[in-house]
Amino acid sequence: MAMENGVWTMYGMDWDDPYWIRSCRELINWINGIGFIRDFRQKRNKEGAEYGMAVSVYMTPEELWGYDLVTSAYKETPEESRERIYRHVRGHYPNATEKQINILMK
Repeated sequence: MAMENGVWTMYGMDWDDPYWIRSCRELINWINGIGFIRDFRQKRNKEGAEYGMAVSVYMTPEELWGYDLVTSAYKETPEESRERIYRHVRGHYPNATEKQINILMK
């Protein structure tokens, strides 16, 4: 992101850029290639029992929700984005109070 004339602007790669990661498999291959994350499996303690989080699936937002939807959000103001997130959380937790949702969103 960059501040230009008092406005934050997010820049990204062109959709046809060969370095654009388009799938979960491409991301995993990239991470494994650079050694960023050494192991996706759960760790084991002294007794050999597993602990910690299980394997995570990596996916770009564009792959999950679609390129058009993700890039359409770039035009939103922070207030519009916050309101959309608030409505989404409210839809999943209709019994939550406004205060609880605001705490969650901080």
